Amino acid sequence: MLNVCKELQLRHPNIPFYTIHDSILTTQSNLQIVHRVMTDVITELTGKSVGIKSNPLHQPTSIDDELVEDIFNKVRIKNDKEWSDSKTYILTKNIKLGIDFFYEENERKEWYDRLGIS
Repeated sequence: MLNVCKELQLRHPNIPFYTIHDSILTTQSNLQIVHRVMTDVITELTGKSVGIKSNPLHQPTSIDDELVEDIFNKVRIKNDKEWSDSKTYILTKNIKLGIDFFYEENERKEWYDRLGIS
């Protein structure tokens, strides 16, 4: 992912993005560019054709069993107390920090509105 981010920054320095583990978060309008750079870099490094998945980011309107299970699996939370201690951080902290880092004040408001972050 470091090589992908470096190449993305070199080829397209104005595209906003940030990483979460082995993923890159960007705007919908830049998705195809990020996809192409990821494919190019990973294929060049591995010598194999790769498949890349993309999913739109939606702010959950509620915490349902499917969302809880997905988060539990991703972060290996083992009990309700760990979930209670971590859920706010998991749902908003990384997204908010990324938005704060990459966006000017006027653009940031649009993202905050979309994601329901104040």
